[in-house]
Amino acid sequence: MRLELAEHAEGHSASVRILANTAATASALTPAVTAFATTHPQVRIDLDEQPSHQIVTAVAEHRVELGIITDSEDLGGLETRTLRADPLVVCLAANDALAQRASIPYADLVDRVFVGLSHAATFPLGSPVAYRLRLPTIDAVCQAVAMGTGIAILPRHSIETWIANGSVAAIDLEDQWAHRHLVVCFTAENELSTTTRALRDHLITIDN
Repeated sequence: MRLELAEHAEGHSASVRILANTAATASALTPAVTAFATTHPQVRIDLDEQPSHQIVTAVAEHRVELGIITDSEDLGGLETRTLRADPLVVCLAANDALAQRASIPYADLVDRVFVGLSHAATFPLGSPVAYRLRLPTIDAVCQAVAMGTGIAILPRHSIETWIANGSVAAIDLEDQWAHRHLVVCFTAENELSTTTRALRDHLITIDN
């Protein structure tokens, strides 16, 4: 009821703009946002996907209220709340010789050929990645990996369906930079509208 009264005070249709990176939109973020919109019909939500560094700039410049990125990004002076762990893993064909390993350091992969996202951020890998193919979506990358085109470094949560159906295998990366988290970022608590704060709190209480 308090949210509904606040929404009425803010205007008949409160609006929230969110930018999220690929790791977030490829997992359970969209269902979580949809669930909030369903239970709060007065609220209009605009969710779009962009690279993390562009999201940080957009939030800092007050062009969007909330951003969802990884904590490996330079956040400047933005405030954050943790959504969930978002570890990077090695994605490879199910019949790959390495598929039986539980974990691996990136240094053991330097001679392999990679498939990657066209707009992916640069990981601190320590050496250039030999991309054979760069594709626009995580599903497209997984399809290429399953066909034996190369291996990929991807967020585990974003490829769970591919792992579950046996199309690809995933190996944990031992490097510290792979142990990252998804966070929701914003300029300051007192700059959030009641509706935006309620949506943020809804997202951080859901196991995405």
